[in-house]
Amino acid sequence: MSLRRCVLGLPALLALAGCVAPPAAPPAAMAAGRPAIPRLPPPATIAELIGDAPDRVIAALGEPILRRRDGDAESWLYEGTADCRLDLVFYRTEDTLKLVHARARAKAETACLQQVAALPSQ
Repeated sequence: MSLRRCVLGLPALLALAGCVAPPAAPPAAMAAGRPAIPRLPPPATIAELIGDAPDRVIAALGEPILRRRDGDAESWLYEGTADCRLDLVFYRTEDTLKLVHARARAKAETACLQQVAALPSQ
């Protein structure tokens, strides 16, 4: 093929390239760089989560609305209705985070846990 044909064919190839649809957006979990975590049923009491790793808590309650790191500690906040808040504190020991403190600010703890777990993942 001659150089002239290649040069003349280039605009046509560029025009066709503009017709290609952009790739579909990946699912949110994959876009964040991690696979989706299968959901577990929520615990009956907040104390049942003590000692769990973050992945296990996310599997039961979904993603928190707020995460704050402070040294070896990480605080998470979950929020349902006005009278449903969950405060969790993880602490790093060696290489892993473990839930060391959990408190429900709710009139009905079990109902609050179920409500938070039913919220769509962020």
